[in-house]
Parts: sequence; C-alpha cells; structure tokens
Amino acid sequence: MFGQKLTESVAKGFENLRDTIKNKLKVATDFAKLTVNELKEIPQDVLGSLQEGLEYMIPQQLSGIAERLKYFTKQNLHNVLSRIPTTTFEDSLVALNLQVDFDHDQLREFALAGLRTFGKDVGNWTKDALNKMERFLMGLENSEIVEIAGDALKLSKNILCNNVPFNADQKDSFLVPAKKAFGEISGWDETTIKTICSVIEIIPPTQILKLSAEA
Repeated sequence: MFGQKLTESVAKGFENLRDTIKNKLKVATDFAKLTVNELKEIPQDVLGSLQEGLEYMIPQQLSGIAERLKYFTKQNLHNVLSRIPTTTFEDSLVALNLQVDFDHDQLREFALAGLRTFGKDVGNWTKDALNKMERFLMGLENSEIVEIAGDALKLSKNILCNNVPFNADQKDSFLVPAKKAFGEISGWDETTIKTICSVIEIIPPTQILKLSAEA
C-alpha cells in the first residue's frame, strides 16, 4: 500500500487510525471505498504516503477534501497530486478552483498536475484545459504561459477576466499569447480589450490612450 519505507511519523499516524479505516487501506483498490470524512481523519503525511491507494482515488474523494488541501505542505500535496489518476484531477477542478488560499508552492503543484493531465506542452492545451485550470494557471511558470496557443486563449471563457490574481510578470507573459490571438496591440478594438481584461494593466499608457481614442 505504501510502496516505501515509512518514517516514524507516518507509521505512528497509520497505527492511530481507526480499524475501519485501516481495513480499507489493506488493499489498494479499497481506497476508493473511503468516505470523505474518513479521508479527513488520515494525517496528511500518511495520506501522501499511500502511493498505491492514491492511484484509485475518485473525484468525489478529492473534491471532498479540496478545502483541507490548503493546509498540506508542498511535499505532501505533491505526493497526493502526483499519484492520483489524471481523470480524478480533471473531474475535481471545479471544486478545487473554489478554494482561493493556496500559496505559491501549492499552486505550482496544481500546475504540475495540470501538465500531467493536459500535456507537458502548454502550447497544445485546448480552451477546455485553460477553462478547467482557471485559478491554477497562476502556478504556471512565465516560460509556460508564453507558450499558450492564441486560439485556445481566444476561445477560452475570458480567463483573464475571472478575477484570477495573476501577478505583473504573469500578465506580461500573457501578452504573448494575447498577441497571437488578437494581433499587435495597435489593432486591438474595444471587444479585444474587454476580452483580455487584466493584461491591459501592463500595456504602456501611451498605447492605452491611443486605443481609447480609436475605440
């Protein structure tokens, strides 16, 4: 079940679990039988160590502990997200995106899970991938953001207008796919400006004034 030598903390945490929970952890496939409340009883380092069992985690389980994941260390979160099925991650993104307090390191782990789910090349991500990842796009590196396909960005559900707090460097990086989607800034119209929302903040004021005059 664990697939590794246990640390003293993990071994002790496992021993302290209720027998009903431990019984469901004896066989990896029985992991899917754990209720959300039972999952919440499992210490995060123990849960992250259940390598074989995590491969059978279902969307209802991951969605059910979405809020709890905010308190996971980077390593424990990595251990969970790197083991669960990609379908489980994808089908849980609606619930996961409702949580807004993940830190930078945690967001990166979700972005890495996105890369495993939708493909290592962000340039091949579809509009659906962008829409589903939504807030977790904040976990992408700037070098990954610039690879986003223009068509995917253009057809997405205005991910730049969904109150996702991208930082200044990320907004600057989004300018690259925005230009792929809508052409050079000098040709943008009012509709384009409404579509790219937060990216407008990093466009030089002189160009903004010119766009406003032409709109």
